[in-house]
Amino acid sequence: MTRSRIIFLCLLLAGSLAHGEEPLKLCYEDAYNFPWLTKNGQGLNNKLVDMAALQSGIKVVQVAFPWKRCLSNIATGEVAGGFAASYSEERAKFAVYPTTPDGKLDPSRRLKTDGYSLYRVKGTAAHWDGRQFVDLTGRIGSQLGYSSSAELRKQGAAVYESNDNPEKAMKHLLAGDLELLALMTFEGDEQLNNPELARKVEKIASPFTEKPYFVIFNKDFYNANRNAVEEFWAGLAAARESAQFKRLLREETSRIAPVPVAK
Repeated sequence: MTRSRIIFLCLLLAGSLAHGEEPLKLCYEDAYNFPWLTKNGQGLNNKLVDMAALQSGIKVVQVAFPWKRCLSNIATGEVAGGFAASYSEERAKFAVYPTTPDGKLDPSRRLKTDGYSLYRVKGTAAHWDGRQFVDLTGRIGSQLGYSSSAELRKQGAAVYESNDNPEKAMKHLLAGDLELLALMTFEGDEQLNNPELARKVEKIASPFTEKPYFVIFNKDFYNANRNAVEEFWAGLAAARESAQFKRLLREETSRIAPVPVAK
């Protein structure tokens, strides 16, 4: 899609938004990522986006795609925006994040805070000490298109990316194909709530990363609909801090028992 075509669609949608007719189309990953995403579109991310839409008075339609396709559709303007995206310079080339008046990233208008933890087979030595990898000689598994891959490579790790779900990725770890496995923390901890797996796999104590995740918007769409997007981000912050959402978060996360960490 050409840039002129993107701008035309954004301007066309801007007029519809002004009259409250056309909803914002936001994409998200068509994957299971407890507690944020579920296959039926009822994860906490989905619920919070709907609450933000209600709070801001802006109609939203959510559509599920593979994550790389979601990002591609944001870049081309096929969708207005998407969630949940951590900050990266590559994504900032085509997408707008909420910022403070002085142009810095604004975590107060985030969708959520989340991070990655590392998992290993019990009895193996490789680990992350909070600053660097120690005794790492093999590959680290990471999910395709996730920001963890680039961050792991920055630390000098050999990364194996795949579309495997967490359950299948754990099988590769057990088979010795991977020395460590990077998963979003709630996802990995949910796996270790399986007693059979917990007897063989352990979580490394130091989290690899923890950072904010955002609802991002196509740059041309944002420029044509600045007020609507800013109102949505404000509604998102209010909804995230509401008693209703905090109750939902407590209820969902209480389903995961605490996971022991490697000594």
